[in-house]
Amino acid sequence: MDDWIALLSYFLVAGGGAFLGAYLKNKGKNLATKEDFIDLKKQTDQLTKSTEEIKLEIERRSYLGRQRWEAKRTHYMEIMSILNEIWSDYRKVVDQNTPIDKGKHLSTFDKLQRERINARVFINDDNLKTLNTLFDTLDKHPEPKSRLELIDHAVRQISFDARKDLMEVE
Repeated sequence: MDDWIALLSYFLVAGGGAFLGAYLKNKGKNLATKEDFIDLKKQTDQLTKSTEEIKLEIERRSYLGRQRWEAKRTHYMEIMSILNEIWSDYRKVVDQNTPIDKGKHLSTFDKLQRERINARVFINDDNLKTLNTLFDTLDKHPEPKSRLELIDHAVRQISFDARKDLMEVE
């Protein structure tokens, strides 16, 4: 009988040991999975946060790009408007042989000069090169017809530069 009790005790201990081993192995596996899940959750949270920051930065840049484009467009439109006004005045002088209104003429050129200075914030000097050249050469050509041709050239060139500049993606 002692043998039976020993054998039964042996099976109970072996079975209990096997059960306890399997139980602890399963618990260890679950604990490792839980730790992996916590790590993955942290990584996912960090990735989500980084993604949101990137989205906000893209939106900010896009907004600033649109604002910059709009400012450039506004400056180009103002420059073109002033140049067309000057061109129209010289056209009257050439076609109708009317004297130029010197006060208005100087005032319009001052307005163009101010706009050129203000535009430099948004429009680079390469794109304002034609306007700079115009200011430099007008004094060298006092006759109205020559001035009209210079202004006509400037209008065409600045219009071309503006289209090219505004088409560029920022």
